[in-house]
Amino acid sequence: MQRIVKLSRWLVLVSLVVLVVGFSGHASADSVSRYFPETGHTVTQPFLSYWNTHGSLSQQGYPITDDYMEVNNADGHTYRTQYFQRSRFEYHPEQTDPNYQVLLGLLGTEAFTAKYPTGLPSGTSTQVVPGGGSHTFPETGHTVTGLFLDYWNNHGGLAQQGYPITEAYFETNDADGNQYITQYFQRARFEYHPEQSDPQYKVLLGLVGNEIYLIKHHGSGGAPTSTPAPTNQPTNQPTNTPTSTPTVTPTAMPSHTPAQYSGTWINDDSNTDSVTKLTMSNAGSSITVHGYGACHPTDCDWGTRTGTYSGEPFVILFDFGGGLTEQLTMSLDSTNQHLTVADLSSSSSTHNLTFHHESAVDFNGTWLNDDSHTGGIPQLINTSAGDQLTVHGYGACSPSYCDWGTRTGTFSSEPFVILFDFGGGLTHQLSITLGLAGRQLVVVDTGSASGVHTYYFHK
Repeated sequence: MQRIVKLSRWLVLVSLVVLVVGFSGHASADSVSRYFPETGHTVTQPFLSYWNTHGSLSQQGYPITDDYMEVNNADGHTYRTQYFQRSRFEYHPEQTDPNYQVLLGLLGTEAFTAKYPTGLPSGTSTQVVPGGGSHTFPETGHTVTGLFLDYWNNHGGLAQQGYPITEAYFETNDADGNQYITQYFQRARFEYHPEQSDPQYKVLLGLVGNEIYLIKHHGSGGAPTSTPAPTNQPTNQPTNTPTSTPTVTPTAMPSHTPAQYSGTWINDDSNTDSVTKLTMSNAGSSITVHGYGACHPTDCDWGTRTGTYSGEPFVILFDFGGGLTEQLTMSLDSTNQHLTVADLSSSSSTHNLTFHHESAVDFNGTWLNDDSHTGGIPQLINTSAGDQLTVHGYGACSPSYCDWGTRTGTFSSEPFVILFDFGGGLTHQLSITLGLAGRQLVVVDTGSASGVHTYYFHK
């Protein structure tokens, strides 16, 4: 316990020194490494480039460990990790896009859960933060107001702070014992400090990196063997007013628009047991996601969820009740034809998925009805040329199939609708979609004489 108290005091002292001495000198983004004498730790690539280009000292704080291998509680995998005063960097080499190989841990969520394992006490009053403006995030149902909203918008937004996971309320700060209006986000904790005369410091980030590092490694009996607890203490004494202002670099966002998410996206893994298909549309900055999951005999329809796009990654939450959720974190590649999705499921670990934009080619092939004894449509043969999709239909006859001939239409999106008109008022209109990540064809056949039938086909 004495060791924890000493380390806690040291971390608080370092944090106060940050406000006094500020940030002197910058390492270039392509430097191999940088040693921080303030805490005695070194940051190397690619963490150093991320630190330099994503807010540096004001957003991330000083490093409080060297990098080491740590198990991620969210997915159970081991990643190269480094703790900073306000964040945790994780290196994800499995991400094909270099922009997402360094990701921030969800320290705001972890800190809130550690402090309030059963949620906020009943009767906690919501506070409105001074300043104008307010925005409710449908992804989590929480509202951000005033100076907190300004800070969120101007300091990295979703990528740096994450979505709000609480309303603003009064909380006692463990570092100084004072009460401040506080709001937790997935990756941060905002604190309103009206005592600061400089408007730049009225909103400060909580030291969630310090707190989670202490809980995770010292609350259980010690730090990782490869990362000893910091020992050298800064000699500078804090004063009441910051003397320098670090330069804040907003989080770089890929140049994508909500409209580029529109369309149907098919999981590249046709044997997936996770998300099989996503159909998206946009209206302005809002994106509506229609999700489908692997089920039998066809996809489970998750319904739709709508969120506001403010930069990548775009996150949407499917909450099915009873504690069952699927959180999808999405980003497009530079061609806008491939979608990367991290699916965090409440019932399993995180699945890293890749999707491609559905086209006429996905419908190609010879498709056989799952019901070999069907009296309807036993077979379809599809071929495409560009966006033109040709369907060769066959009906159930004896002793062999009846050849319906071919019909060609322009494919733009699901469902693809084609009409077989045999004359004399006899028609079959086929409404065709893909299921089970592209290994299934779902056909709704509206026949003028036979009514409506749904068929499932496989290649």
